[in-house]
Amino acid sequence: MRKNNSLIVGVAFATAMLTGAVVPVGGAQASPVYFEDFNSGFQGGTFLDQTGSADPHPNQTDRYDPSFFYSINNAGGWTFSGSTYFALGNGATPETSTNGAIYLNEPTGAGTTVVGLDITKTYTLSFTYWGDNRPGEEYSLFVTVNGVLKDTIIDTVLAAGANPGTVVTIPGLTTDGAGNLTLLFTQGTSHEASPIFDNVTISETPIPAALPLFATGLGAFGLLGWRRKRKNAAARAAA
Repeated sequence: MRKNNSLIVGVAFATAMLTGAVVPVGGAQASPVYFEDFNSGFQGGTFLDQTGSADPHPNQTDRYDPSFFYSINNAGGWTFSGSTYFALGNGATPETSTNGAIYLNEPTGAGTTVVGLDITKTYTLSFTYWGDNRPGEEYSLFVTVNGVLKDTIIDTVLAAGANPGTVVTIPGLTTDGAGNLTLLFTQGTSHEASPIFDNVTISETPIPAALPLFATGLGAFGLLGWRRKRKNAAARAAA
């Protein structure tokens, strides 16, 4: 019996889509619609030098050794509560350090509202976090979006300078009815160890690259089936 090669190809393609097989396609990642690296405008005027304090690891974090801490300014649409500080790292001195971040020291919060988003789309939030100067101690970071807790991070501080930072991605976020995403990062406990976060990014959640091909494959499969039925019907009528 003669095989219908087109039908076989269509079935194979649709099956590949259903089973998650990789089909080579082109596709670009969605560009960020919001980004904040906290490098400019947040640093306050008071340098918190802990060298002479009782802290066993002064002026260190598990990402940067040394690290430098300052009072913090509300800026860029962000507001800070409690003992939130500005953390500065990646240099040997405060003057040569350029990477700013937010240090949530014990019960504190940092929040902003990103406005003007499309209410018909979903979004992905990503950020980087690491721990402060208490190696071996546990800390927590809570992430809330539009009043709903989206992630609870429990982690342990590593040795000074040993942590490149962990990137967290939270997909599938929807705006409120006005197109807003209100973000809140909190340290909800009174542990000595605390989280530091940076590089807050919001992007449109991209449609999986395989999804349009999956729809195309199913459409082609259906069309081939329809043609086959029509051909069979014509053959029966002519018999």
